[in-house]
Amino acid sequence: INANIIAIVAKTMDDEISLRDIFRVLWKNRSLLAGTIIISIVIAILASLLMPQIYQVSGIIYLGNFSDGVYTNTDSAKALMVSDGFLSETIEQLSFEVPSNKYNLFKSGIEIDHAKDAENILVITHNSPNGTEGKEIVETMIRIFAARSNVSYNIERQIPLDQMARIKADIISVEDSINQTHEVLNNLQDAHGTDTISRIETELRISRTLELLQGEEAWYSSLMDRYSSLEIKLDQLEPMMVVQEPRLPAAPIQTKMTLNIMIAAMFGLIIGILAAFLKGGLQELVL
Repeated sequence: INANIIAIVAKTMDDEISLRDIFRVLWKNRSLLAGTIIISIVIAILASLLMPQIYQVSGIIYLGNFSDGVYTNTDSAKALMVSDGFLSETIEQLSFEVPSNKYNLFKSGIEIDHAKDAENILVITHNSPNGTEGKEIVETMIRIFAARSNVSYNIERQIPLDQMARIKADIISVEDSINQTHEVLNNLQDAHGTDTISRIETELRISRTLELLQGEEAWYSSLMDRYSSLEIKLDQLEPMMVVQEPRLPAAPIQTKMTLNIMIAAMFGLIIGILAAFLKGGLQELVL
């Protein structure tokens, strides 16, 4: 037991000595630590001030409401607009050139995010040193996406329109048939009391005509219900719309200087500590 206690005490003393040595080295090289931190902060400040000003341009679009797995799905639409094919088409329609060696920089400046607390809405943002060019980029992206989306929307919208046209023709045909049946029924009722047709035969024909009229009216009612449901479906379809047009920014976005300074200070502290121990190790080797 005594041996164990002695071992624990010895280990504790070694730890205390080690920590004491570490603090001694750091205190001895406090000027070096302060210097590396100050230099890192100065570099961060200069870098923040010398960085080019960035202008942020944003546009907001509503994807619409129609059956399409790409243009009305936020994730699919986002993936489409950052694809190389879509961006290549965007570059081709710009009034200024984007060199091939600047393509990755061009692409990295594009951000597409879901709008908070809203469905089927995307925010398209471009960050660049030129606000005018950024505005044109966002406008072109929206225009290309809208053209593609409208093609799909019009195809989807044409389906109920064609169905409604066919049903409308059927409705007109049934209306004519109902009118003709009414005329026949009126003629039969007018001839009911004459000697031209016997009473029994007349009543039988009236009964059959009434059955025919009921069937035609039931078919007419069914067609009207189908037509109304298609009208409702058509009214629910919505194309892609621009909620907010891209606007030329009045001022560049603020640089994150405070964050840069904090990161630089931490980096300088780490470099200073490493330098302090390296210096101490070299001094011991010399001695």
